[in-house]
Amino acid sequence: MGLDFGHQSAKEFAMTNRGCVVLLGDFSNERLDVDSIGRDFCWTVAQASDLSGLKEIGRTRTVVAVLLQAGEPDLAWQGALRAIRAAAPRARIIICHKVDQAHARTEMVNAGAFGVLLSPLAHSEVRQSLGFVWASKITPLKHGPPVTAQRVSAA
Repeated sequence: MGLDFGHQSAKEFAMTNRGCVVLLGDFSNERLDVDSIGRDFCWTVAQASDLSGLKEIGRTRTVVAVLLQAGEPDLAWQGALRAIRAAAPRARIIICHKVDQAHARTEMVNAGAFGVLLSPLAHSEVRQSLGFVWASKITPLKHGPPVTAQRVSAA
């Protein structure tokens, strides 16, 4: 007895229920087929021009990653990280930046970005980054023994 997915094939069902990658901001100058990369991981790709669009997508889909276009004047990446976390708390945030923002890459990661990519986007880099997202979703967190304060005795 097979599973009933209605009019969807099993692959279509898996793709619509396994996750969504959201492109947040203006990606109109990108010539990369992010949809095909997303399909490699059985994820759909959606575009949102602002945070309300991201929230709307999050109401009906599981947002696994957000690619944030850091060049948006109304969406400074520092504040955007906090807002994206509030809108899609389980999503991995990847900041896409221009060459003139390269100096801030370490700061972006230290502030909580899962990764950073240089725009224009390269197929191999986006695929690798989404591979890291995929791996982070299937790999359980390793919990070590609880850290406790130890008393250091003076000699």
